[in-house]
Amino acid sequence: MTGRKPNRIINNLIVLAVVVFTIIGCGQHPIYSHFEHIQPTGWQRNDTLRFSIHAKDAGNYCLSLDLRATSLFPFTELVLVVERYAHLKHERRTDTLYINITDKDGNREGAGISMFSYGTPLTPVMLEDHDTLDISVRHAMTRQCLQGITDVGITAEANCAQRQYAGK
Repeated sequence: MTGRKPNRIINNLIVLAVVVFTIIGCGQHPIYSHFEHIQPTGWQRNDTLRFSIHAKDAGNYCLSLDLRATSLFPFTELVLVVERYAHLKHERRTDTLYINITDKDGNREGAGISMFSYGTPLTPVMLEDHDTLDISVRHAMTRQCLQGITDVGITAEANCAQRQYAGK
């Protein structure tokens, strides 16, 4: 009888592991994730990055703006203007994002070592069946050309819960 107890514990651990991996595996997956590369010469103020998301089904879509930067970026904050247009509803929205690049002590807030990643949630959007959401992103910094920003991306998840966003 004592030999069965370790087997029962092992079996319970296996069942628990299967349940945990099933729950993790059934999470929301992005329906759209795309990055636009910024030229090594820098991001000009008049260079607008464009993204187009095609929604197959109606629902609430959570969006995030992601960017990658190097230590060449000279500012503590990045100001971006994000414009969105949902075609079927003829709905337009503009947000100004203030993304902290470093903390007050000059430490990078992004994840990474030589390349830093930053993610900022945007306001969720309700889309209709087969709707298209066009998103444009440009910087609103005083400097004409920004060095150190290497990529800017948009990610969209379908039918997700609303979360706090960074738009003002």
